[in-house]
Amino acid sequence: MKAKEYLSQYGQQERLVSSRIAQLKRLREDMSVIRAVDYSKPRVQSSPSPDAALSGVESLVDIEALLERDIVELHRLRYTIVSQIAKVPDLRYQEILTRRYVDRQSLQVIADGMGYSYTAIAHMHGTALAKFQAINLKCTKDYKTF
Repeated sequence: MKAKEYLSQYGQQERLVSSRIAQLKRLREDMSVIRAVDYSKPRVQSSPSPDAALSGVESLVDIEALLERDIVELHRLRYTIVSQIAKVPDLRYQEILTRRYVDRQSLQVIADGMGYSYTAIAHMHGTALAKFQAINLKCTKDYKTF
């Protein structure tokens, strides 16, 4: 695994958490909708299934548990990645990597914020990734176990 792939795990985890939050919100909205009875159609002798509400609650609990697990993983990844970025000796490289992979800023935004041209930041980004790779990812094959 290359440094860029490794560092991108944080953004992927952040997107997963956002997706779970949206899923949870949709499920809560669906469960809060009151279903009206349509009296214009012939009446059928059946009652609504009590299992539908129970199933919704079970889904809600399952998604909340997954969300909690994903948030814990997100915080663990952030701590690990920030700690590893701090090992890179050049502060400019640390800032570029942090802004790109933790704050998820584009290279253009980083260039504007740091007062460099896009080309200079793109070059420094490549160098920063190489330094990160050399310092943090040289000794193990399973990079998720830091």
